[in-house]
Amino acid sequence: MATSAWPPSEGLSTPTVALRDALLTLSASTNINAPAALVLDILRETPQYKDWNTWCPDVAFESQPADASAADKLNKGTVFTFHVIMDASKPTKTTATRLVVTDISTPQHPSDYISSTS
Repeated sequence: MATSAWPPSEGLSTPTVALRDALLTLSASTNINAPAALVLDILRETPQYKDWNTWCPDVAFESQPADASAADKLNKGTVFTFHVIMDASKPTKTTATRLVVTDISTPQHPSDYISSTS
């Protein structure tokens, strides 16, 4: 079975678009001493954010794709709002940030744009 490196060796691309059509693409990596599947499940399970995520303690869902298995889990196609604490000295003041999950890629289920050959 071929494996894909993350991020892809060609890099990730972010198109330049007009402000009215702007999208934010985020990518980050770190080493976590846990199985990748467990980490992804924890990141997708938003009700527990308040227990560990001091930057984004609350998530509100606007819509889920028709095939979503759970109403409170991030899925490809989920439209949601992060209620983000932008200033740690004001932990009760949040900024609403509306987002859409456009991709979920794992080594077992890579995105279409990631080559399965090394």
